[in-house]
This record gives sequence, structure tokens and C-alpha cells, in this order.
Amino acid sequence: MSKMKSYKELMVPEDAWEEIQSLVSEAANPVTIVSCSIEAGRKTLEHLQVTNRSYLGAIALECGGLLVDYGWLKILGAGNERLSGSLATWNSPIQNILVVAYDIIGGFFAIHSNNKTVFYLAPDTLEWEDTECTYSEFIGWALNGDLQLFYKTMRWESWMADSQTLKGDQAFSIVPYLWTAEGQNIEQASKRPVSVLELYELHQEMGKSLNT
Repeated sequence: MSKMKSYKELMVPEDAWEEIQSLVSEAANPVTIVSCSIEAGRKTLEHLQVTNRSYLGAIALECGGLLVDYGWLKILGAGNERLSGSLATWNSPIQNILVVAYDIIGGFFAIHSNNKTVFYLAPDTLEWEDTECTYSEFIGWALNGDLQLFYKTMRWESWMADSQTLKGDQAFSIVPYLWTAEGQNIEQASKRPVSVLELYELHQEMGKSLNT
């Protein structure tokens, strides 16, 4: 087993943070960078064992995360009270899954081991779908992609106002469930704030039952 590198060994002069900040400033979608402590950033980078030359490493080191489209989509960094956990806490060696972002309706974006692309656990199918985007391409899509089109069937008229009522570690549990025939009418569905982690575990468990 190779020796774990310290954060000092993983921090390089040619880091990607300046490029990411430039992308954020020019983004088509509203983006807020939330802060983290220096210590949290260093610990997260060390946990991931990637350099800050990569987008993943730069975001892990430099910020708590990114809130995209008024917080509908949350990209994980080193952690902040406005998000649930961090790139370190969502890294599951047992499942070989690194969750890198989530949305407020229980959709999760993750990198699976042995795959270079980001997968999406869709709340309306509960299947891990390959976005065919690398992490850096995913960041580009999150900042500039047509999120309104992507989430067309999963957004309701008052979603923006409703999203502001959520605590940092919460997302909406939609009932009837989006993967059921009854759940196709998002306007009429119940939207209850629950723990993001609770929703992830539910969607993982239900997905295995539905798709096996």
C-alpha cells in the first residue's frame, strides 16, 4: 500500500482554483462559493489524496462548496453549514463511491471507483445514470448547463421560495415518490424537509429493490 501524502505534498503552485473562480464569475447559472476553514480544506485534500491541480482537489482545498441555481444543486467541498457534509464525509471506501454533489430533491452525483465519469442517482428512476462527464466537465455543466431543462419534470412553481426554508443538511422528500406513476404530478406532491443523508440511504435502498 502506498504511503498517504500530506496536504503539503498535494498542494502545487499550478492549482486550478483561479480557473474555477473565473468560471464562477462568468457562469450562466447563479453560483455562490461558500467558505471553509483552512484546516478543513487541508484535511479534505489529504483525505482525497488528489492535488489541487485538479478541479476536485482545488474545490476540496479552497471552499466549503458551491451553491448553484439558488441552492438547488450543491457541489461539495470541505464543508459548510449550508451543505450536508463534505467531500471527506461523503467518501465511502466500502461502496467505492465518492459523492461530489446533490440536489434538493434527493438526486446525487458521484464518482464510482474504476470510472472516470460522474454518475447521477436520479430520484425519478433510482438508477445510477452515467452523465458521461468527467468531474471538471460536470463542474462546467453545473455552472453553465440548462438546469431548467434537466430538471423540467422535477421542479414545481414555488421551488425557489420553498428551497430557502431548508436547513443546510436538508433536502425534500417528495411523496408520492417521483419514481411512481402517482408521483408524476410534482405540483400536487408533498415536499417534506428531511436529512440529506436519510434521503440518500432511502434512495440507495429503494433503488436496489427496484432495479434488481
